[in-house]
Parts: sequence; structure tokens; C-alpha cells
Amino acid sequence: MLISGKGSPAEPASVRNAISYWSLHDNKILRKFRGHTDLVNSISMCPANDTFLTTSNDRTVRLWSLDKAGCVASVQLPDSCKGNPLATFDSSGLVIAIEAAKENGKDYLLNLYDARNFSGGSFSDLEVTHDALSSNAQTHASNAALANGDWKSLSFNKAGSRIVVGNDMGATFLLDGYEGTVLRTFVGAVNQPAVSCITGDDRSLLVAEGDGSISCWELESGVMKKR
Repeated sequence: MLISGKGSPAEPASVRNAISYWSLHDNKILRKFRGHTDLVNSISMCPANDTFLTTSNDRTVRLWSLDKAGCVASVQLPDSCKGNPLATFDSSGLVIAIEAAKENGKDYLLNLYDARNFSGGSFSDLEVTHDALSSNAQTHASNAALANGDWKSLSFNKAGSRIVVGNDMGATFLLDGYEGTVLRTFVGAVNQPAVSCITGDDRSLLVAEGDGSISCWELESGVMKKR
């Protein structure tokens, strides 16, 4: 198990924001991963090997390996972005997506990387605009204001052709995984952060909502199957 925590203010920043690799079997810390200088806000495990991603308010996304103490590679956010990114692997573990909100607080950058050459730069740079989000929200949910929420979750479907993002207003947006086009908006029961994922057969969307409920939708049609 990987755990991010915030230590004593008297400790150096890299120690204070270390990630702990905790063995549940032995109930002990096997290794600490130090490098981030501000709060770590997400961890994503690779489905293919023992590497993992971390994102932090220090404006970096770091790639680690469980068998090495030091960071394998890192990416610095551009100055045009805010310092609270999201990052995730696709189902093959070969592609990494990094999302960051632009300084205008409305538009988002979504960059795709080869996990085998993470520090070599992105191979695809996409932009998801507020106008595209609000237009789609108006079409599928009759509420353009849903686009104003901050993104809180990011994941691929199994085929890697779709990306889903959930925001803090209870909306989930389905994006084209190659172009970043906004395809559909799904709306939760409450205006609270939504965490979403696509099922293994790539046919349904599961959304965990802030009130503790889980809703299930048909991915392409947008029809709710169960809540």
C-alpha cells in the first residue's frame, strides 16, 4: 500500500511530503519516496509493472518504481497552468495522461506521454476548453454551469480511446482519448465531487458520488441503468 502524508512542519519539505510504501502483511514501512516539496494530492499505480505516478502542489508529476528510493523521472508543469495536476496510466501501462487547469481557471491542458520515455516530453498535447465543456453540459444535462467545477478524477477506458473526468460539482465528462473532444456529460444526484471509471467491457460508466451512492450509466447512449 502507498500512503501520502504530511509530516511535522519542522521537517524538510521532501521528508514532510514523502510517500510511504507500507507492507500490510508485516505492518511496517518498506520504503519512503522523497522528492515532492509540497502536498501530494494523487497516486496512480501502473497496471503492468511496479511503477507509480504521484502529483503534487509543487507543480510536478513524478514517476517512481517500488524497488528504487529515488524518482525515476519527473515532469514540471508549464507556467500557464495551476499547481494541482492529475495523472493516470492507461490500461496497458504504456500511456500516461496528465491534466492541469490553466491559469484562467476555466480551460484544461491534457497531455499524453509514453511511459517508457516519460521525461522525453509529451507525444500529444490536447486542450479542453470551458466553452466545449459548457456546451456539452448544456446539451446532455441542460446545465452549462456544470463546466465550472474543478476536475477531481481522471481515468481511461480499457481500449484507451476514451477518458473520463469527474469534477467537484458532481459532473462526469466523457472525452475522446485521441483528440480531447467532449463527447457526453453525466450528472450525479448531488453537487459534490464525483469519482468515475469505465467498466472493463467499455460499455458502462460507474460514478461514485459524494452522498455515498454509486450510479451506473450506458456509456454511449447516456442512459442511466441503475443508482
